[in-house]
Amino acid sequence: MHGLLPDYLDAACRRAGARTLVCTPTLYNPTTATMPLERRQDVLRVCERHDLQAIEDDAYNFLLDLPVPPLAVLAPERVTHISSLAKIVGAGWRLGFLRAPAMLRDALGSAL
Repeated sequence: MHGLLPDYLDAACRRAGARTLVCTPTLYNPTTATMPLERRQDVLRVCERHDLQAIEDDAYNFLLDLPVPPLAVLAPERVTHISSLAKIVGAGWRLGFLRAPAMLRDALGSAL
């Protein structure tokens, strides 16, 4: 019930040669699964081992009474953090923010 399993991620990386992980570690919709800190650290160790870049969808961390640090806080050089002001302030708004590792900022800025 804590979301992504590090062992399965490791096996998938070995099998498929993945380069990017996209995940929602906090209040995954529809299950509301939230990865505890230890699981997040384990997932990030797998990312390090396989040189995976991660994209973290983190729109709901603000809803937790005791927020867990985002993956991007634990590994800012490896994780692009995406959140949304729309889910916090008003569902009709289309505002958000992106925090990315320095090596990806120019490319992401151009793509946006």
